[in-house]
Amino acid sequence: MKEKQELMDVLSSEGYRFIGDYSLRRYKDAIKEAAKHKKDSEGFVVK
Repeated sequence: MKEKQELMDVLSSEGYRFIGDYSLRRYKDAIKEAAKHKKDSEGFVVK
């Protein structure tokens, strides 16, 4: 259980927040890309 708490502390650190921000930007870019191809957007998968 202690290891789990330490892991959560690491995940909530600056590094993880940076990765989260980067992922959010990638996701927003993917949404814009999907909007360009609206008829295909149902099958659009964010990788």
